[in-house]
Amino acid sequence: RGLSSLLAGVLYALGAGVADGSLVAFYQHLERTGSFREHTSLAALLCSYFGSFGIVALLSGVIIAVWTHTVNSMNASGDGAAPKRRFNPTSFVSGAISGSMWAGANSCSVLASHFLGMALAFPITQTAVAFSGLLGVLVFGEIVGSRARTTFTFALVTILAGAVVLSQFGQPS
Repeated sequence: RGLSSLLAGVLYALGAGVADGSLVAFYQHLERTGSFREHTSLAALLCSYFGSFGIVALLSGVIIAVWTHTVNSMNASGDGAAPKRRFNPTSFVSGAISGSMWAGANSCSVLASHFLGMALAFPITQTAVAFSGLLGVLVFGEIVGSRARTTFTFALVTILAGAVVLSQFGQPS
């Protein structure tokens, strides 16, 4: 992989961090400004919020699918040499499972923020980094060598220790 791939990966990762890190901020803002007072229960509030969240997620998926199809059609050489892209059931099932897990994780993040506040809940939810890293190391063999694994282990322990300390001392006073 070249420098351009590294740069693209870092930029996408930073974009994901900014977007994911800001995800719960909108819910917190609405909750703190009293915008949810018209809801008679937590269930009604969450259905309203998650319902709109789900609709936009669905529409975003449709937009991305149309955009991808358009880009792939424009990239075809027109002489029949480009491979025909077909629906892949394995990719669909894997994507559907990942999407369901993503939606569930984001729902849990919003609920955690509701009960704990954003400053405490969101950093704790970021222990997901530990699980993701462990999958990369143990399942996909992405980190090899004792020095690299030692560094990863130190980082993993630091993340988990931070979550524990935050859960103990991060409550608003």
